[in-house]
Amino acid sequence: MQVIYLNSQQQSFPSSNQPIVLALGFFDGVHKGHQFVIRTARKIATQNGLTLAVMTFNRHASRIFNHGPLATFRYLTTLKQKAELIEKLAADILYVVDFNRQFAGLSPKASSKTTLLG
Repeated sequence: MQVIYLNSQQQSFPSSNQPIVLALGFFDGVHKGHQFVIRTARKIATQNGLTLAVMTFNRHASRIFNHGPLATFRYLTTLKQKAELIEKLAADILYVVDFNRQFAGLSPKASSKTTLLG
């Protein structure tokens, strides 16, 4: 599985003219519900001869917007563990977005143009 980190230095998706199937979520813990979403995306990708990509974030939105005490917040998995679990679900690409205030402030229109952090 290829892992691509999207951050302030990586302004947009790497260019590709090939369509993909994208499963999008935070996926902390990669629990059964997450697995169902990713497996469904894998099935669609396979049926259509497409690449399966999963997009996740390096931090939870609550950490950016300070929802709740920091001392009590705990991730279920590290980013490395999450990547390993997603790889076992046969993803071809894992996009890891640097979730920050700039990214959170993007409009749906801006983000649909693949300008993630510009």
